[in-house]
Amino acid sequence: QINRSIDLNTIDNKINEIVNDRILKLVKLGLKHELTIENMIQYFKETKR
Repeated sequence: QINRSIDLNTIDNKINEIVNDRILKLVKLGLKHELTIENMIQYFKETKR
């Protein structure tokens, strides 16, 4: 019983690590994407002048 609960906790922790890693990657991708969009807008503003 004790061993099984430890195993479940370990599995739970691993799942949380994987999920957090995925979320961080998505956030990083989103930030990169927003930066590139901002850069594009800046570029168009400068070329219009």
